[in-house]
Amino acid sequence: MASVEPGHAVSQQGSGEGLQEGVVAPMELVVQDESTPGVVLDALLSLASQTIDQLRIAVAYTTVGGSQLLLSQWRQRVGAAAWHAIPKVLLTSVDFGLTDPEALVLWAQEPNTRVRLANAHLLARGHLRPSNAFHSKLYLLDHQGHQSCVVGSANLSRRAMTVNTEIVAVSRGTAALMPQPEWDRLEAATTPFDDQLLQQYRGLRPQPPPHQADDPPAPVAIQPGAVPAFPDEVDAGRLNPAAFDRFWVEAGSMTTGGSRNILEVPRHANRFFGFAFNNYAGQHVVIGHPVLTLGPRHWNDRQLAWHGAPRMNKMERLTLPTAAQGGPSYPNTAVLFRRHAGGFEIEVADWNSPLAVACRNASAAARRVYRLGRGSRLCGLL
Repeated sequence: MASVEPGHAVSQQGSGEGLQEGVVAPMELVVQDESTPGVVLDALLSLASQTIDQLRIAVAYTTVGGSQLLLSQWRQRVGAAAWHAIPKVLLTSVDFGLTDPEALVLWAQEPNTRVRLANAHLLARGHLRPSNAFHSKLYLLDHQGHQSCVVGSANLSRRAMTVNTEIVAVSRGTAALMPQPEWDRLEAATTPFDDQLLQQYRGLRPQPPPHQADDPPAPVAIQPGAVPAFPDEVDAGRLNPAAFDRFWVEAGSMTTGGSRNILEVPRHANRFFGFAFNNYAGQHVVIGHPVLTLGPRHWNDRQLAWHGAPRMNKMERLTLPTAAQGGPSYPNTAVLFRRHAGGFEIEVADWNSPLAVACRNASAAARRVYRLGRGSRLCGLL
């Protein structure tokens, strides 16, 4: 097996075309650590690029932070109505009291969702120490007769999705990855979650709860005046935006445009998106239309332009998908762009959310945080 760089993927041999029944689809190994945050989350979100017929999760431990992060991002990509219609099953455990009971409630309140507990018999015995721990970490999606999955070390926790050192295998399959009898056997060993089990679990769970190492990352202090301006670094030849996989931008209030969907990005940001525009003498120039994606949706009509009129702030501007077009809300967020074969995937996270903080911290550690221009807003590369 080839070595795997953090944040990178290595594919198994084989194209995956024309797979026969019982043949496993090509697989990628993804490595995450603090320097490459959020790649486990990216792997899970990448599976939402197809129509999802069913979602099945089997994980040892589940936390509120991890559940909120994954649910919000998946819902954002699939769309609320489609998400509600998808049958969902969560199998998780009460082992050692590590699963957050409020996370169980959160999932149980999701439309069209069943929650089942492994080792629930421990609750009747008055302890949470299993003789056989439930230790699986599987995220399995069925779509149009095929299956895809993420399987490996990642529990359904906030830090597992963002900054923990994790290794997962990603398969975007054209074959049945898990035969139904195998899943049925796994599910049969669990118990449907209900209010009685919830109260028993709350009563047995240690107080205070055991340390879960799921606190959000602490933000690194970044003084805008102490970091260089993005355009200056490109002009000096010290920065090549095209060499990076991810680009994040502090959106700010985004008051430009009635739909608040016009994102100001620094001069030369177009190079990250595959352009080579450098004619900043003009007042208004359309640079191009990068392909933007959000799960199964994509846009090839979103304009990237230069606005250099005297009263303008000398920024490039990217017109993002509006809410009416299926886009999220952008003001006061970090807007992240991830390069992939089909374009640039959009991820939007509140500016102080764990995902946004993890990305800022990683860029700061690599000295890749920049001011957009003359103001105090920030951007970064990974």
